[in-house]
Amino acid sequence: MADFLFELRAEELPPEDVRTATGALVAALSNALQAAGLPFDGASAAWSPRRMTVFVTGLAARSPDREERVKGPPARVAFDADGKATRAAAGFARKCGVAETALEREGDYVYAVVCTPGRDVRAVLADVLPGLVAAVPWRKRMRWGAPETFARPIRGVVALLGSDVVPCVVAGIPSGRATRGHAFLAPGDIALADASRQAYARRLRAAHVLVDHEERRVAVLAAVHEQVPGLAVREELLEEIVNIVEWPSALTGRFDASYLELPPRLLVTVMEHHQRFVPVSAADGTLEPCFVAVMDRTPASADVCRPGFERVLVPRLHDAQFFLREDRKTPLVERLPALVDVVYHRKLGSLRDKAARLEALAPRVAKLLGFGDETAARAGRAGLLAKCDLVTLMVGEFPELQGHVGSVYAAADGEPADVAAALDWQYRHDLSGAEAPPDVALALLLAENLDVLCQFGANVGLPSGSADPFGVRRAALTLLAACEHFAPALPLAEALEAAGGSEDVADYLRVRVVRRLRDRGVPADHVEAVAGYATLGALLARIDDLRALSAAPGFPRLLEVAERCRNITKKSGAPAAVVDVALLREDAEKALHDVWAPLAAALPRAPEPLSRDDAVRIAAVLADPLHRFFEEVFVNAEDPALRTNRHALLREIDGALLRFADLCAIVRG
Repeated sequence: MADFLFELRAEELPPEDVRTATGALVAALSNALQAAGLPFDGASAAWSPRRMTVFVTGLAARSPDREERVKGPPARVAFDADGKATRAAAGFARKCGVAETALEREGDYVYAVVCTPGRDVRAVLADVLPGLVAAVPWRKRMRWGAPETFARPIRGVVALLGSDVVPCVVAGIPSGRATRGHAFLAPGDIALADASRQAYARRLRAAHVLVDHEERRVAVLAAVHEQVPGLAVREELLEEIVNIVEWPSALTGRFDASYLELPPRLLVTVMEHHQRFVPVSAADGTLEPCFVAVMDRTPASADVCRPGFERVLVPRLHDAQFFLREDRKTPLVERLPALVDVVYHRKLGSLRDKAARLEALAPRVAKLLGFGDETAARAGRAGLLAKCDLVTLMVGEFPELQGHVGSVYAAADGEPADVAAALDWQYRHDLSGAEAPPDVALALLLAENLDVLCQFGANVGLPSGSADPFGVRRAALTLLAACEHFAPALPLAEALEAAGGSEDVADYLRVRVVRRLRDRGVPADHVEAVAGYATLGALLARIDDLRALSAAPGFPRLLEVAERCRNITKKSGAPAAVVDVALLREDAEKALHDVWAPLAAALPRAPEPLSRDDAVRIAAVLADPLHRFFEEVFVNAEDPALRTNRHALLREIDGALLRFADLCAIVRG
């Protein structure tokens, strides 16, 4: 058993992808070793901005020998009447690398026992390693003269099995034992003695490289908090910073306080997204005119680097300040004519057409949610203004701020506060943990996603596979999340119809609902039982009811009541009828009606759904009388009047239960 170390050293790798890519590299190597029959104890990874490293522990020296029985031609074809091998047998034996005399008969066929000797681990690794480059997924790949493509040019390869180099060529580069330290602080080669992870990390740490991700994370936070104690760092920003530095330290930079007139979210976006700086806030949450920058240098470089960090930030803020002042010269509503010249989609018209659809749809959604006329009117106003910021200078420079810029400009134009807030809400997709939006914002959020889902789904095409170029799948998921969290009573079928959706769009959304529930562990039969509910809130509530009922001791009796009623009525082609008390002849049917009639009167009137308690009460009251009814009464009587009357009684019970759930869809355990 030996340890193995494989390092790909490259130019600076994309920080947003390097973690996933390194994990894929580990998986690819592990799968290749398993396919070759080489056992090993475990595999782990380390990465930094300029390297991806895989460690394999306890790797076997050879793969085991393998014996395989290979089926050949029929025995009657392989041997003649005298039992001599034919040309078919000779060809089969030659193909399997065995003598003709080694062929075995078993039943009607001939078999050969093929022995495949194990391979030395070095030979396996030499074959496997060159192909790993292609197995690593990147959002973008590039060429640099090597036969392979990768996220960035590969500059070095280390392949050590124990203390020995595994000879191979990866991306045109021969493997060796030399890695390199920090590109500026320790740029020389480092000869590794063996594949020990501890020794590898120790040698690189001495060369100003923290190769362990968690160690760098701790170092980054410590450096930031040394500058500003307790400063919060957004998780996504922290991950990105950790993946762009190998030897982190930090400094505090400043900018002119006049830039604080810019919208706070814009300032944060410029600092975090464009420069990867950590914004500094006062105790009351307002931004300070300073930031913390993480360097890939020693702390001694802070005074030299600080002017450079400040210098790259100021032009972005100056541009933003200019865009803000220029944009404010034109009210948001006066930008509507400019939307005519911007194509939304060739089949869906311009952005002005999109705004007109939202202006009409948002009030209808507000009405479906039960909001009043004033709220609906403001929702229409928000829909009209929703896309106006897309033709501003600010969004042209900072597209990630679409919607928010419109919200800021609308408020400055004197639009109602909830209209301005709605413009900021329209593009939100991660709604988990979010506070409920204002009514107008909720209407516009739903209208935006309904429009994307229905217009693209009906006129352009629904997404297939993993591709979702127009965000249709994302719109469907956002719509369901918004309904679940904020609008459980929205009638989805009516909302889809209002947005111009087709039956295919409705089916697509139903599939998303089913998958959403199954991903949460809801049994498939429970999902089928509640599929008829018009609102997501009612459906989810009924799922909770079924989950609670299925654990109760009376649930089997409830299912029995539903099944016995349905089994009779589903075969009857007779039209629906009202129970005629005068036609109740048998004592058992009279007894059933006597308990059902007052119970039915006490239930909510159709079509209002029944509650869990209603369903439990039906089971408790009807189980015994219904059992007696089926024991003593011939339901399908020859007299058509009696038969129809008895079916009507069972249909009433079945219809009432259907207002709770289709219990016959549930599989009885």
